[in-house]
Amino acid sequence: MNPFVPFQSNETVPAQLKPRLLISQLSSRLDSLITSALRACGCFQVVGKDIHWVQWRSYCRILKPDVAIVGAAFPETGWAELEEEIREVSQSTPVIHLGEALTWIQAEKLLRWGVSGVLSEAMRPYHLYEAVRLVLQSGLYVQPELVSSWLSTVFRGQGEPALATGSVLLNLTEREAEVLKMMSRGHNNRDIGKALCISEKTVKNHVSNILTKLGVGGRVQAVLLALKGGLVSLDKPEEPLDP
Repeated sequence: MNPFVPFQSNETVPAQLKPRLLISQLSSRLDSLITSALRACGCFQVVGKDIHWVQWRSYCRILKPDVAIVGAAFPETGWAELEEEIREVSQSTPVIHLGEALTWIQAEKLLRWGVSGVLSEAMRPYHLYEAVRLVLQSGLYVQPELVSSWLSTVFRGQGEPALATGSVLLNLTEREAEVLKMMSRGHNNRDIGKALCISEKTVKNHVSNILTKLGVGGRVQAVLLALKGGLVSLDKPEEPLDP
């Protein structure tokens, strides 16, 4: 995978260092949006664009992009087929979903399928930049507007997500709770290992144990459960990582 190069408008980034993006069939509105964002960022290389949905998996296998960006409007396929496609591609390539009029419920569904980033039609260039940066570091990115929608759902009682609460968190060891807290702040395994002075492999083992004990299928669901169960608080400022 190519290293991510931070965007600086006064520098020319060599093509071989630019993250390689494959962009699937988007609506004309989203296509115009991402074209403008790509031009503004100036640090990405597009290896495929306007790829037809039915050819998406094949192009990912052949071109091996660093990140695949897909849209929601695919008239030839239903949600079940979309899930199958995303689950397969995300095994080898980080996937960012760019969609129109996305709700938090839809965003959560996409994350459960293996999508690493979710962007909406309100995307700005810095959203694309941050999404690619994080997914290349094995992190997750959800556009802030969608997170706000989720917070309203959870903390204002507008139909809480169907997740188990607090008691299962008591099953975690002290170290597992530390790892989950750092996951909730968006840190990847490498950063967590550095901060806790343990290997990245050990962090992966802790994450696996956390998911098993909480009965969830991924990091996003584990973090949601930690928030809802009170293990982490949105009111507390993030503690800086040790250099």
